[in-house]
Amino acid sequence: MMMESFRSCIAAMFWSLVLLLFLVYMSALLFSQGVSDALTDASMDELAQQQVRDHFGSVIQTMLSLYMAVTGGNDWSLYYHLLGHTGVYQYLFLGYTFFFAFAIYNILTGIFVERAVAANLPDREQQILQERRKLLEQADELRYLFSCLDLDASGLISVDEFLKCMKNPRIVAYMSSVGVSVHDVEYLFRVVANENEEVEIDRFVDGCMAIKGSATALDMQKQMYHIQQLSSTLKSWEELYWPVLMQAMSQCGQAEGVRMSL
Repeated sequence: MMMESFRSCIAAMFWSLVLLLFLVYMSALLFSQGVSDALTDASMDELAQQQVRDHFGSVIQTMLSLYMAVTGGNDWSLYYHLLGHTGVYQYLFLGYTFFFAFAIYNILTGIFVERAVAANLPDREQQILQERRKLLEQADELRYLFSCLDLDASGLISVDEFLKCMKNPRIVAYMSSVGVSVHDVEYLFRVVANENEEVEIDRFVDGCMAIKGSATALDMQKQMYHIQQLSSTLKSWEELYWPVLMQAMSQCGQAEGVRMSL
């Protein structure tokens, strides 16, 4: 897990390093310019000039000092007091340390954490496998439960056995825990058993697994599709048989009228 997290963060680490180098380099150019202007000032004593040169004498040395100031390599107060001879650059250094400590490092930490968490999440195949394993476990649990409902050990569940066992609150709670609602137990049995008085345990398990949980958008679309098919079938029957039926009824009426007149 650690190696996978590290592998997923390599690209982000590389571009973070590029960003840090760019920011530190641009900041070093700014502070180097300020220090070089301050060193030309005759009011700075020889000891202060030497200390400033030791930490900000070149761009590379300035980059190292700025990096050490925000990573704990050296106390940032040292550089703050040294830059006190440069005027406004002392306050710019405070803004630099604040920007790195509270913005850059926190953002980079968030990126690394996000990449590491994403690397440890299961992929699509693992999610499918876990979901199928969960469904199989629930089906096995329901099959064991329904085997207990089969009081006469016939391999079939009758409506009487089902209604009798559904009076047990433990069984009702167990079925609710696996997502099978049992508010109307008789209607549930009729729906799953397809109006049969007895049904095989495996078939009953498959039916309960099919109706478990809430209806999805796909279920609603399937119902709408079946309703449209039924509506079109009824409409075609009406167009085909309704005129014939009306004609037959008209002929029967005429025959009845003739019979009554005779």
